[in-house]
Amino acid sequence: MNREVKGVLVFGSVLILVLAGFYISYISLKENLPEGETFTTFVGNAMKQFSRADTRVQQEKYRITKADLPRKPKIGDFLEALAIDSCFKNSCYDTDGGENFNLKGKVYVRKRYQVTLLANDSIPTKTPEGYPVKKIGDKLYQCAPVDDYCKATAIIEQSCGNVANPLKTTLKECPCGCANGVCNTCPPKEEPDLFIKEIVKTVHSEMCLNSFTFTICNQGDADVTSEFMLTVEANNVKKDYLVKQQNTLPKLTAGGCAEILVGGLFSVGSFGLDLNQNAEVTVTLDTTNIIVEKDETNNGKTETVFTGDAYYFNENLECDTYCYESDAGEDLTTAGKMTYKYNGDVNTREDECSKSDPNQLEIHESYCNLPISLKTNGKLSNPSAVINANCLGLSNPHKCNNGQCVLLDVQCEDAYGKLGPCLQCSDNEASSSDPSQYQNSGQLQILIKENKDPFVKGTVDYTNIDNIKGKYEDVCESTQFLVDNYCSTYNKYPLLSNNQINCYRLKKISGEGHVCIQGVCAPLGDVTFNNGQLCSGKNCEILPPTIDKSIKVNPTANGNKEVCIGSNCKPVEIGFEECAGPTKDQTDPFNQTKATETKLLGEKTTQTDYCSDDGDSVVEFYCDGKYINSKKTSCDNILDSNGMGASCVKGKCVFFDASMISCTENGDKGPDFSKTGTTSFTTGYGFSNTIGDDCNNEDILVETYCSNKEPIIVSHSCKEEGKICKSDACI
Repeated sequence: MNREVKGVLVFGSVLILVLAGFYISYISLKENLPEGETFTTFVGNAMKQFSRADTRVQQEKYRITKADLPRKPKIGDFLEALAIDSCFKNSCYDTDGGENFNLKGKVYVRKRYQVTLLANDSIPTKTPEGYPVKKIGDKLYQCAPVDDYCKATAIIEQSCGNVANPLKTTLKECPCGCANGVCNTCPPKEEPDLFIKEIVKTVHSEMCLNSFTFTICNQGDADVTSEFMLTVEANNVKKDYLVKQQNTLPKLTAGGCAEILVGGLFSVGSFGLDLNQNAEVTVTLDTTNIIVEKDETNNGKTETVFTGDAYYFNENLECDTYCYESDAGEDLTTAGKMTYKYNGDVNTREDECSKSDPNQLEIHESYCNLPISLKTNGKLSNPSAVINANCLGLSNPHKCNNGQCVLLDVQCEDAYGKLGPCLQCSDNEASSSDPSQYQNSGQLQILIKENKDPFVKGTVDYTNIDNIKGKYEDVCESTQFLVDNYCSTYNKYPLLSNNQINCYRLKKISGEGHVCIQGVCAPLGDVTFNNGQLCSGKNCEILPPTIDKSIKVNPTANGNKEVCIGSNCKPVEIGFEECAGPTKDQTDPFNQTKATETKLLGEKTTQTDYCSDDGDSVVEFYCDGKYINSKKTSCDNILDSNGMGASCVKGKCVFFDASMISCTENGDKGPDFSKTGTTSFTTGYGFSNTIGDDCNNEDILVETYCSNKEPIIVSHSCKEEGKICKSDACI
């Protein structure tokens, strides 16, 4: 400390002591001072007297002697004098400024001082207890201090009240106890403090998913015990993740950290991103403010992350499968398109409303089935999947329109006045059939019980989702199949449904089959054929071209009936039904075969083995008696000598042969987003295909090109170039 500062501090201390001394003298001499003399004028006059040194008597009037000041004045004396003076003036004075539970104080309260004085007695200046006394008007008053004090763990706090009750006493429980008239200061509360330690600058690639990863920590002095939500945002897409006891929460003890790696949720594809991009990724913790933290301002972090140059199943195996979808997951309310590569082939699927649903409610939702796994046959799993859903099952009832569930255009009141779907259904089908007269009578009895009687034409009155009323009759799809309409329910809502019934295979006990005419299945012996028409009574319908127009039903000499095509006649109990082809035991998944069925009225149909499940299976047809039947065989589970699963190509299983792989580009070369082109390729299983560049929407272009004889698929944002996707290119 320099000399000048020291000098200022010493001078200030001396000045305070001098003023304190003057004030004590002023209080003690006030009764004998001229009327109206204040402390300021008193100090001024004293200084004048000392400077003039008129007389010793005048000096003595203002001099402070040892008798008057037995000890060195202290600042506390000055404050107490101020408190007493304020008490006499205002009835009350609180040294700690009011209800202050964290500072010990006392309240000086003015009250009447009752004392009997004789004629010659002087007015007292203090009570026997030592409290100051002052005459105000013709009455004597004292100012007595009342201290704050503790009572168990509570504080009795004294403060000034009003004129009528100048002393106010307050009892308050101290959270951390009470001592010496003050609430104890509570120790700092232990709280967690979440922050993002790191967002890894390169994605984690595993199981054919490139995913954002990050580390979150708790730098507080308390464990995180409550579940909380975190949000990851990239490419204007937000994904929420619940941190809970079953995943990350146990690691977030005081000082603990946890790595967040959720492949499917935080994969680059789920944010609409592709390979070879630098994405700005923002992570925000406790987005719903559940956790009380020491610092609520450090819960966010942003980092630029590279999305990777390829997809890998593990460190040694690059993925030959791929899946991209424009609507990012099972999103029923957004129409999307999915492009995927599996078994070397590239395909595209779009979300679509069911064409067979008369209610406009069912949707086929395509999505990427991630993460990809390595199967026991050495192949990676199929990244594509489809679910069938009903739009009525959403939280607010929807209908299906253009491949997405949309809110209803019209709603109707129910019996309770509540708005909802305008769906009503009434089935007017009566039943009079006796199922005991037929083969498979048990199955037929169930159909009749469910208002699906194939021998009675029914009508359904139906109000659809758009509040349009209509009548739906049972109809013949062909001479073989009857479409029987009936009412069903979904989530308490009435719906129109239909059942396809094969009339040819509805057999009487005698073996006689049926044909469909005028919305019912009629016995073959009860119908007639006339010049290419099928008739029941006076009602006739034109025969389909698959049936020979010369067909007739004729009576026989023994009173029975037969069905004839030219001179080829068969009893109506048999008809022309037969099957030519392999039996079930004769099928071979490595050889494509076919089976031909001649039906009841002589028409023929041929079924050829075909591939299913994106080449994982083959559907094989065979003769089961006089009818065609089918079975599905998994090529995927048939392994070659290297343990690699087969795949189905052109209706048969084949093994992988790398020498067959080829790829050619047409129209553009490489990933050229400004030009549209096609890619022709042959897989290692010998399957050939051609696929073109494709706009998923106005932003995303799915580009296909060749690399090392393999077709490669990338998704690209045209908007990032300031362009739009049109005519399968960024323009």
